[in-house]
Amino acid sequence: MVKTFSCDFLGAQVRVRYEHSGDEEAIWIANVVLNGRARSIDGATALQTACARNDVTRSVLRGLEWMRKVDARV
Repeated sequence: MVKTFSCDFLGAQVRVRYEHSGDEEAIWIANVVLNGRARSIDGATALQTACARNDVTRSVLRGLEWMRKVDARV
């Protein structure tokens, strides 16, 4: 079952969809508009707590931070 939620990254709303089966891993995709550009990233994260959403949120924010740093170098 796919679950959705929103979180915030540098003042921008991030829409996240994720799915997990069991207690091992979640697969996610996040969509956000940063600096006027629509961006989409995806990833997977190991579930380390009882709350998959919290684990996914941390993973999404790490991915967006990495993307922001890469964009700054270009």
